[in-house]
Amino acid sequence: MANYVQNARTYEKWDKEGRGQGQKETYKPWLTIFDVPSEGKSHRIPSFKLKREITAFSDLEAARVYQLENDCSVIDYNEQYPLNRNRTLAIANRPEFAFTHPRIREFPIVMTTDFVVHYADRIEAEQIKPTSKLDNDRVLEKLKIEQAYWEEQGIKFLIKTEKDFPLDLRKNLQWLHQPQWYQTPEHLLRAFAAEFMELFTRYPNDRLADIAEYLELNSKLARLQEGNGLMLLRQLFAKHYLTFDLMVYFTRLKGRDISFNKSKVM
Repeated sequence: MANYVQNARTYEKWDKEGRGQGQKETYKPWLTIFDVPSEGKSHRIPSFKLKREITAFSDLEAARVYQLENDCSVIDYNEQYPLNRNRTLAIANRPEFAFTHPRIREFPIVMTTDFVVHYADRIEAEQIKPTSKLDNDRVLEKLKIEQAYWEEQGIKFLIKTEKDFPLDLRKNLQWLHQPQWYQTPEHLLRAFAAEFMELFTRYPNDRLADIAEYLELNSKLARLQEGNGLMLLRQLFAKHYLTFDLMVYFTRLKGRDISFNKSKVM
């Protein structure tokens, strides 16, 4: 059962549980789906990159999780990351802000950032909001506190909306997620990628599903059953042996739309 109460006793308990602490597979988010009402549909997404389950409180957050999972430049990411309450209270009380700090029943709560993303050369903090929320003055006040918090630490703060996640992009990212767990040996993936690229060059105007069938009938590497060609193709995309424009839904792609990732194949 959900329990949306936040108070000093709750925070002491969460601290002892290790919430907001850890890295990669050991990180625990500050908030779970049992602690706050979700914005629409909540999701529990297995992470191949972090080897743990990720909780997303909305469809937009889920889209960002799939995108982070697919991004090779992302080393780690923390969802529902807690901000130091003393700092956010101090920011809210500054003359240039003079905002009321977020509270529940007059208790100043710990603010959270939806995602803190770790790249090799930088860290970025992100809040995911539908554009309809950005017309709300109170929402904007909270975002300004959050922005000041991160910028004081030299960390870029970003707001992402549904405009950053068109429907075709979302569908492609979900399509590419599961094949990350497939365990075809790398030497075979490289060889299959080369066979596919040969077919893409030979049939530039044919759809991917058709080209996958050609591979099933003509592969020099293995005898493939019906459907295995498309499964291999998904795996090659998911593991970045082959690439395509993620803004174009995969069912509309043709041979000419696919590229080799030379760093993986050569």
